[in-house]
Amino acid sequence: MKKKLLFSFWFLCLFISIQAQTNYGYNKGIIATQNGDSINCWIELAVSYDSYVNYKQYESDDKPKRFKTKDIQWMELPNSYHENIKMGKSEKLVSLITAGKVYLYKYIESNQRSGNSPIGNGTVSFFNFTEHFVIKKDTIFYEISSKKFKENVKEFFGDCEKLTKKIDSGEFKIEHMQKIVSEYNRCDD
Repeated sequence: MKKKLLFSFWFLCLFISIQAQTNYGYNKGIIATQNGDSINCWIELAVSYDSYVNYKQYESDDKPKRFKTKDIQWMELPNSYHENIKMGKSEKLVSLITAGKVYLYKYIESNQRSGNSPIGNGTVSFFNFTEHFVIKKDTIFYEISSKKFKENVKEFFGDCEKLTKKIDSGEFKIEHMQKIVSEYNRCDD
């Protein structure tokens, strides 16, 4: 019985690992380059774009081409808009979540770790996804850290008293960033 249970668990982990490594297909979109060109193409859908974006000139192309994310100014798909932003020395292709007085962006960082298989020889890979939020107010981009969440957001949203009260009371936490930015954008204080 234990072996069957362990085998089932191992098979489930293997299936999840294989699924995590596959793409979500391609969708029609536009890539605008840093040098001002724009390309209508089929862009690979992904949870996050780290150092490159796969694309196809035509949907029927067998082999995709690659664009380095540092060479992309912005990218638009039917349900998402991505912008290349600079924060200090780092550069990220981030997804736009909310626009207004303050813009909210996010990117997802994936980390893979491996461990021994629960049944016998071999290793199993596990993926951990971390969501990062970036806000833009005026011309400044600032990454919101979960460690100093209250301090970080109060610095940007301190001119909206009803919002800072909700943050101070613990009603809003980092996982509520979209609500926080939306409420700030509607704030009349």
